[in-house]
Amino acid sequence: MPKRRFLRLFLVHRAPERDTRAAASSCETMKRNPLALFAVCGLAIGVLLGLWYGWRVSPVRYVSTTPDLLRQDYRDDYVLMVAEAYAADHDLGLAAQHLSRLGASEMGAEVRASAARYTAAGYAESDLRKLYGLAVDLENAFGSAGGGP
Repeated sequence: MPKRRFLRLFLVHRAPERDTRAAASSCETMKRNPLALFAVCGLAIGVLLGLWYGWRVSPVRYVSTTPDLLRQDYRDDYVLMVAEAYAADHDLGLAAQHLSRLGASEMGAEVRASAARYTAAGYAESDLRKLYGLAVDLENAFGSAGGGP
């Protein structure tokens, strides 16, 4: 008997075919089993409260993060953004300052390595021209090592 009661609590029963009643709806099942109703409502409220707490009350705050902590693909994106900014304003000092945040001792080599990875990935020719242009200008201004200020 306890096994039948357990099944009756958690399964939706269909009326026999000889009965003219339609199948029991989930609302009727919830009325007959308040434990299931409380469990579903509690789960929904818990998820909503967890999302509210994580996004509004205590969101993640990144403090004192620098580009040298980035993964390699994001470092390449950072180098590309610096190259695009340099192509727009031709301020080599500012570009060198931004690239120095990556912690590379040879900025020209870092830019060339990023350009090589972008070439292998098949990026647009315009992006590659910007990267190689920045690398050449860094090497001309700061020597072949590409060191910065």
